[in-house]
Amino acid sequence: MATKQKKTKQSNPKPLVFIGALIILISLVVLGFQLTGSVFNLTGIDFSGAAVSDSWFNNSWQYRTPVEITQAVAIVGDRGIAEVKLISDKVKSDCSDIRVVDSQTNQEVASKISCNSTVAVIKFEYAIGANQFYIYYGNPGASPSGMKLSLWKSKAAPIIRGETPGAANYKGLIYLIGGSKAPNAFEVYNPSTNQWTAKPKPPVNIGGGTVLIKIGPSQLVVVGGSSNLDSTWVYNTGSETWGQIQYKLLYPRAYFGAASENNNIHIFGGQGTIDGKLVYLDKHEKLINNVWIEAPAMPTARAFLAATKVSEDKIFVLGGAVKAPGSTAVLPVGTNEMFDILSEKWVAKVPMPIASKGSAVTATNNTIYVIGGSSSRALQIYDTAKDSWTSGEILPGDKRAATASTAPGKIYVMGGLGDEVGMYEYTIPNFGIASQLASQEINPNFDDSVGAQETNQTAEPETNQTATPEEEAQEETQENILDQITGKDKSIKCPEGKVLVGTTCVDDVTEKAVCGNNIREGDEMCDGPASQACPNVCTISCACKYIPNDGVCDKDVGEKGEDCKSLTSLWIGLALLLLVVGGVIIYFKYHLDLDGFDLKSVFGRGGGGSSDSEVKSYISSTESMGYSKKQIAGALKKKGWSIDVIRKYLGGSN
Repeated sequence: MATKQKKTKQSNPKPLVFIGALIILISLVVLGFQLTGSVFNLTGIDFSGAAVSDSWFNNSWQYRTPVEITQAVAIVGDRGIAEVKLISDKVKSDCSDIRVVDSQTNQEVASKISCNSTVAVIKFEYAIGANQFYIYYGNPGASPSGMKLSLWKSKAAPIIRGETPGAANYKGLIYLIGGSKAPNAFEVYNPSTNQWTAKPKPPVNIGGGTVLIKIGPSQLVVVGGSSNLDSTWVYNTGSETWGQIQYKLLYPRAYFGAASENNNIHIFGGQGTIDGKLVYLDKHEKLINNVWIEAPAMPTARAFLAATKVSEDKIFVLGGAVKAPGSTAVLPVGTNEMFDILSEKWVAKVPMPIASKGSAVTATNNTIYVIGGSSSRALQIYDTAKDSWTSGEILPGDKRAATASTAPGKIYVMGGLGDEVGMYEYTIPNFGIASQLASQEINPNFDDSVGAQETNQTAEPETNQTATPEEEAQEETQENILDQITGKDKSIKCPEGKVLVGTTCVDDVTEKAVCGNNIREGDEMCDGPASQACPNVCTISCACKYIPNDGVCDKDVGEKGEDCKSLTSLWIGLALLLLVVGGVIIYFKYHLDLDGFDLKSVFGRGGGGSSDSEVKSYISSTESMGYSKKQIAGALKKKGWSIDVIRKYLGGSN
C-alpha cells in the first residue's frame, strides 16, 4: 500500500528577522528624540523648528531710537544717505552694536559709523521713498555689522578722456567735452538711466585743460583748452548746433579755473603765453556781452587750479601748482582765495589741508568738494560759512586731472588720469532732508544697572498736589536736560494739535497707537520685547513675528518652541522608519539572496504553508500557460518549497 507523501515544510526565518527589525526601528526612533537637542545641533541644524540663524538680531539689544526722514528736495538716483548723531553712554566704545533697520521692511540697511565714548555719527542708506527707521544699540556682546556703507558708487563711464575735460550740468544732465585723449569728443550723461549719449562734436579740437560753462536758458560755453587756447565756442542745447564768439581771449590759456555769475563767465590763472613765453598766469578775465575784459588779477599766479561759485556773489579759487623760484620744478599748493564779485576784492581763506593740483572741484549748498588730483584719492570738503575743512570718504579709484559736476544730491567725477575708465557717483549725506528725528528712547523693560533683566517698577499715579517753587525749578531743569537729549528747541511754538519732536512740529498722537513706545495701544499686536502677546518676538512694526504656544509651528518665520517640537519628532520618526524598512528590504533581497521576498512570505503565508492539491493545481495551471519546469521550479523556490519537494512534484533534477 502506498503511503501518503508528506510535504517537507521549510523553516522560514523571515518573520523573526522582521520582528527584530521592528525592535531596532523603535529603538532608533526613541534615540532620535534624544538626539534632537544634542548631537544634531553640532551640525548646525536645529530640529526644533529651523536652521540655526546667522541674523544679527537677538533679544540682547536693549535700546532703539526712531528716525524719520522727510525728503523735501528730490534727489536723482535710487538712494539717499542720511546722517544722524546719537548721544548715549549705552553704546559700545567701538559702536559695533549699532544697527539701522528700515521699519517698513524690517531689514537692516547699510551704515557707516564713527564714534567716541558718548557720540556716534551714523550715516545710513535709504531707498527713495522710505522714511521710517530704527537705530538699535546697547548690546555688549554684538559684533560689527556686515552691512558696510560706501558713499561712492561706480557708474557707466564715458569714452577715455585723459586730462581735464570740461563738464557742466544742464537740466539734470551732465555734458562732457574734450580731454587730452579725446580732444573733440562730446557726450551727455543721464543719471536716471545711467547712460551716455554722443552729441554733435565741436567744429575744432578742444583738447584738455578746458572748461564747460552753462549760461542763459539753453547755452553751454566752451573756453580755451590745449587745442583751443584763445577761442570760445557756444553750443545750443535746443538746436544742437555750434557757434563761435568773435572776440578772442586776452590771454590764451589752458588748465585754468572758471565760474559763472549772472550769465557772465570768469576765468582765472592757468598755463598760457605772454610775449611768446609759456607762463603760469595770475590773469583774471570776464566775459560780458560776448566780449572778454580784464578783471582784478589773482593774488597768486598758478595753473592746474579750479574755481567754483558759491552763493550769488562769491567765487572760490582753489589749489593748483606754482613754479618753484629759480627752478623748473612744479609744486602743488593748497591756496584758497575768494573773489567778491560785488566789491571786486580778493580775500585769503583757510588753505586746503592737502595741497593738490589737477583736482576736480564742484559746489552745492555753500559747500565745496575738492576731489582727487595730485593728492590722489582724497576728498576735501570746505564749509564756506565756517571757513573750515573736513575730510570725506576717499575715492574708490585714483583720479588726477579729472572733472566733476553735480546733480541734485549727487556729485559725478569722470575723466582724468590714473583710473581713466572709472566714473564715480558720490551721494551727499542729508541732501534735501527737511526734518529728521533722532531722539534717544530708553526701553523701560530693561534696567540699566543689570542689562536685559526685566524690572517691576510701576509709574506713580498723578496727584493734584501743588509743587513748591523749588520743586518746579528742579522739574524745569530736568525738562531742559531731556530737551537737550531729544533735540527739542523750546523756543519753537507748535500750533494746536501739534507737538514738538526734535525741531519739528508733528501731529499729536497721544491718543493714537504709537509703535515703539513699549506700550500696546490701538490695533497693535505687541509693542516691546516683553509684550504679553508674543514676548521677545515683537517686530519693530509692532506685529508679532509669531505667537508662541498657539499650537501652530510657524517655522518659516523662525519659530523653534514647543509648537514645533512634536511636529519635528514626527518627521524624524517617519524618516527613520523609511530608512530602516528600506534597509531590511535591501538586506533580504540582496544580502540573503531571497529574490522572492514579499510581505506574504514574511508573515508565513507563502509556499511553505500550501497544501498538496494547491501545489499540484499551481503546477498544472502554469504548465498549461506554457511555462517550463525550470521556470515553475524557480517560482516554487521563491514561495519557500524545498528542492526535494519540488523534484517530487516536477520530477527531474530541478
